[in-house]
Amino acid sequence: MHEVGSTSARYQSVPELPAGTTASLAPISLPGMLHLKTSDGGSLLLKLESVKSPPTLVRSVSGNSPHVFAHTASPKGQAVLALATLDAAAPVASALQLEVLHVNADGTYDDWSAAEGLAYDAAELGPPSAAWLNTYARKDSTFGHRLLVASADHSLQLLQASKEGSQMGWLRPEALAGVRTSELLPLPALAADSDDASSRPSFAFALPSLVESLSTRWADAAAGPASAAGAVSSGPPPAHADSYGFRQAIIATTAAGKVFGLHSTDGSVLWSRLIRAPGDGSAPAALPYLFVCRGGGAPQAVVVAQGEESWGVTALNPFSGKPVADASGGAVGGAGSIVHAVRLDPLAPADGSSRPPVMLVDDKLAVHIYPPTAEAMAAVKSRLGDLYFYLHRPTDGTLTGYAVALDGQKLVARPRWSMSLPPSALGGARAPVTLASFPHAAAVHSPVRVLGDRNVLHKYINRNLLAIGIEHNSDGEFDEPSLQVLLIDTVSGRVVHSVSHAGMRGPLTLLMGENWLVCHFWNPKGLTYQMTVAELFRNSTIADDPIALVLGGGPDYKLRQNGLDGFVHAPPHVLSQGYGFGAPVEAMAVTQTNAGITPKNVLVATVAGQMVLLDKRFLDPRRPLVPGGPTKMTTQDREEGLVPYGNSLGGISPLTVVS
Repeated sequence: MHEVGSTSARYQSVPELPAGTTASLAPISLPGMLHLKTSDGGSLLLKLESVKSPPTLVRSVSGNSPHVFAHTASPKGQAVLALATLDAAAPVASALQLEVLHVNADGTYDDWSAAEGLAYDAAELGPPSAAWLNTYARKDSTFGHRLLVASADHSLQLLQASKEGSQMGWLRPEALAGVRTSELLPLPALAADSDDASSRPSFAFALPSLVESLSTRWADAAAGPASAAGAVSSGPPPAHADSYGFRQAIIATTAAGKVFGLHSTDGSVLWSRLIRAPGDGSAPAALPYLFVCRGGGAPQAVVVAQGEESWGVTALNPFSGKPVADASGGAVGGAGSIVHAVRLDPLAPADGSSRPPVMLVDDKLAVHIYPPTAEAMAAVKSRLGDLYFYLHRPTDGTLTGYAVALDGQKLVARPRWSMSLPPSALGGARAPVTLASFPHAAAVHSPVRVLGDRNVLHKYINRNLLAIGIEHNSDGEFDEPSLQVLLIDTVSGRVVHSVSHAGMRGPLTLLMGENWLVCHFWNPKGLTYQMTVAELFRNSTIADDPIALVLGGGPDYKLRQNGLDGFVHAPPHVLSQGYGFGAPVEAMAVTQTNAGITPKNVLVATVAGQMVLLDKRFLDPRRPLVPGGPTKMTTQDREEGLVPYGNSLGGISPLTVVS
């Protein structure tokens, strides 16, 4: 400690500091007092008499008791310090114990007030992480206190201690600001689907909605057309499916370790659940993977929870958020971390009698199956020759392909191929390597593209195709920057297609479709952003006209012999075009439907925060050059639905931006 006006320092021991721990100064300003945070999570409140005398202990809080301090000034000019301690044994209505200390300007202080219980759900919110205090004067000349509490799940809530008991003003689930993964699932058509698959279906759930609908229609008819035009629906949206499948449940995991169930109609929260870190029940877990497994009755939301030293799997009911009991009798988890996880949809029965298993690979390349049942393990062992995956390690600059194999009675991952990225792809402020792939669960309506002259082009549909974008910075005076895009078969490690864009710069954004690839980058010479599209077709000897396909029956792509062999197939035939685009892009995605019949649209998220809907027809490498304008297009191009080529996609129309 330094005395004002002195250059020398005096060292004083900190009273009751636990052995082997350190302390840091907390940002709380009190007259003549210090608040120290210890390295074991505890707190020490010290009173400073003078530089020459050691500090005295005012309050000590153990690190085993989650707590937060907050301070403010009272209307009388006193400094007010509040201590909120979480009591795990107390009921939710009084789980947070609030104590208040009034400190005078000369450093003297009164006794701590009696503890007041505040309502706090620690199982749902986790321990408190910060607090802010507001002191106000009551009509009876006493002081009341409001406490704004931030929790470990990133939620904010306002609590008020009153003579009538604790009151909660509001609660905001701010964890939704950090969504990491999400899945969509249609709401149940029957109330029985949301709870237990073994319960008998009942249509009684629809009776209140029918009565409410009839009452609303009768009131609108009695009030006349003017009132009906200005009516606004009230109340929560129905928690069951509609005829068109628009009502869906959105299952989302957040960076705070919390899982949410949201209603797609208005975004309201159906349920939420905090997932604890395996091995450390006090801290929230990281949730890197989320899978919705349908079939076998009621669906399940499978969440992979990652702790500092171990991992685990949690299964939830996607409509209520309740944990699902593990019927297999064994839990899936272990030490280390999960480096890869995937839902094995091809192993699920076609009749939907059971859910697909989930395969997890840890950092020791051991393979785990969820659920850990004999049926799931037998299904995986029967398809060992078809299970491949890849791992990208950005820090090492490697891309490695693996195959799942049997080592005794255990499943392991063995490397099959490896690729070293160029030196320019290592390090840097922005990620120099960009990956994109086509979702395995996405539907493909047709394996061919019908042309205007009745011929067909067979699409190069490779579910194992991976697009890799690499940014090469300029190295020296004569080497200009460039972008390189590779298409790699992740089963064999073969480079299917490669292209280089000389003189172009990142950031590079990739979007992979069923047989096409869209790239977005910066053109420094043209001072504009550009989009390129490449569409891949098979060099096939199969009949290329619809009549022959109908008469010959066409190939059955479900059969293994008619599938794409990653080791012996011929390289694809590639068509490509480029266009100017008027905005920088943050991310891109493609619309998907259940059967893949609906025309595709590209969703473009701009850096300015806009969501732009771009028709896929404008990103078509078969767009013809028509010097005379659209009126000079051929009949075949018109019938195919092609759009005349233009070197720019134009500006962003307000009609294509989601408001």
